[in-house]
Amino acid sequence: MILYWLIPGLTKRPKELSDIKQRRDRIIEIVCNHYNTGYGRLQLKLRKREVVLPRQVLMYMLKKNTSMTLKQIGYLFQKDHTTVIHAMQTVDDLCIEELHRHDIMVVQSKIEMAIN
Repeated sequence: MILYWLIPGLTKRPKELSDIKQRRDRIIEIVCNHYNTGYGRLQLKLRKREVVLPRQVLMYMLKKNTSMTLKQIGYLFQKDHTTVIHAMQTVDDLCIEELHRHDIMVVQSKIEMAIN
């Protein structure tokens, strides 16, 4: 029997880690398809609006739909956890606008159908 809490950085059993990875990968796929972009492009340090918005929405969806920490999400994009906090706040602010709110709700519903 492996005592998972004794292994540094490993707090979940391998099966649980696999489930989180599959959920994460599915969310990445859905958001990238919705915004017609590639995950590799979102990982670049580009600050163009057509890259920033999908990246922020993806960070938001990963936080809302997984048990990933801010640090883990930031690591996926070579960003700091504070960047993920900013992305969360930005997407929340964008939800005030009707156009963006509808867009984000569509992405969320796609995710819910795919992972539940």
